[in-house]
Amino acid sequence: MKIDPRMARTRQALTEALLRLLDSTNLNSITVAGLCREAGVHRTTFYGHSPDVVSFAAALFVGELDSIARVDIDPARAGTPESISTAYAASLRQLLEHVATRRPVYRALFTSPVGSGFRVHLTERMRDRALTAMNSWSQQGIATAVDNESAAAFISGGLVGSIEYWSASNRTDAAAYAAAIADLMPGWWPRPTSL
Repeated sequence: MKIDPRMARTRQALTEALLRLLDSTNLNSITVAGLCREAGVHRTTFYGHSPDVVSFAAALFVGELDSIARVDIDPARAGTPESISTAYAASLRQLLEHVATRRPVYRALFTSPVGSGFRVHLTERMRDRALTAMNSWSQQGIATAVDNESAAAFISGGLVGSIEYWSASNRTDAAAYAAAIADLMPGWWPRPTSL
C-alpha cells in the first residue's frame, strides 16, 4: 500500500510537534488546537489522522515501543535458544530505558480513557514477539508440549503489565528490572546469558 507523501509529511509534522510539546506540557493538557498550531497543520487535517491527541500519542508510542522491542530472528538460521532469549532481554531493557525517559507520557497513556486501546495494541505487538520466539524454539525442540499461542498471550500480558508498573514507578535501574522480569518467565523459557 502506497502512502500519500502529503499524509506522511503531515503525520511527521504532528509527531515532531507532539514531542516538542511533551517536553513542557502534560499529555492530557495538550489540545488538538494547540498541537495543530505547533505543527502548522489545520485541525480538519489532524482529524484525518486521529480523533484526539491522546489517541494520536497512543499510536505513536505503541509504534516506538514496537520498534525498540523488535528482535530479528531468521527461522532458517535461528541462534541458540539462549542467544535469542538474550536478544529479547536486551530489547526489553532498551524498552524500559525508553519508557523511563518519557514516564509522564506512558503514565498518562496507561491511565487515560484510551489506555485500554493502548494496552491492547501493545499487548498484540508483544504477543507477536513472544510467538516468534516460541516458534523458533519449537523448531529446536524446546517447550514442544506448550501451546505457542497460549504461551505468547500469557507472556505478552505479563510483559505489558510489567511495563505499566515500571512506568508508574520511580525505579531507574532498567537492567535490574529486566532481569527481574526474565526471572519471572516460565521455567521452559531459555534464560538469557546476559542483559
